[in-house]
Amino acid sequence: MFTANRVEWNRGYGLFIHGGDDWNVTGNSFDRNHGAGLYALKAQAVTVTGNVFRRCGKDSSYLSEGERSCQVRLEDCHGFSMTGNTCLAGQDDGGKGLFTPQVGFIVKKMSHSVIMGNTLWNGYMNEMIVDQGEHGEDFILKDNVGCAKKA
Repeated sequence: MFTANRVEWNRGYGLFIHGGDDWNVTGNSFDRNHGAGLYALKAQAVTVTGNVFRRCGKDSSYLSEGERSCQVRLEDCHGFSMTGNTCLAGQDDGGKGLFTPQVGFIVKKMSHSVIMGNTLWNGYMNEMIVDQGEHGEDFILKDNVGCAKKA
């Protein structure tokens, strides 16, 4: 379980789940991480509920793959449930620096998973969700709401 943590200003991802299973990510605040607040890769049986993703994707140059600026990145996950989270774009403390992230969620190669009922009001600068496709069976991506932040 990863519950009720304040995860901020990391020079990488807030939480990087690579492989593994049986994760419960609940009630955390992911703020101004240099990469995505949450990046899950090849994970299974994961639930992500009731978290705040704020100003993540500050500077992806710290990441070896040069990730696009985003709040959440999910790739090749199975049995993944993400509901009831909220996102907010912004700058560094004191109103300095660039507004980030460019994208709310980036998703690719998901199966038997649900991403719905999340709010991204002022949660990104350019695109709410970038769906890179290659999904397997039973992937639901719908009913997420939001709007771009005006800088």
